[in-house]
Amino acid sequence: MSEKKVDFTTKGENQEVVNYLSSLIQGFEKKRLILTHADDEVVLYPDDEITFKVKARLKKGEARVELKLSWKQEAESGKEILISN
Repeated sequence: MSEKKVDFTTKGENQEVVNYLSSLIQGFEKKRLILTHADDEVVLYPDDEITFKVKARLKKGEARVELKLSWKQEAESGKEILISN
């Protein structure tokens, strides 16, 4: 399977960030995340076992929070199968 990725950075209002995080939460609840930006799209199927890492720091007036979530994904399409002859 080739690597697929979406890379997105924005600077916005607090509520805009809350909306992005809420969408991620909904995707985790449904066990299906669809991330699209420009021509890039990644569909992820979160597993029942997820590694969750949080880093926070405050340095010279700049605050930062980093979240990292990772899991094993068996198949790109989740539960679908294609059979042909």
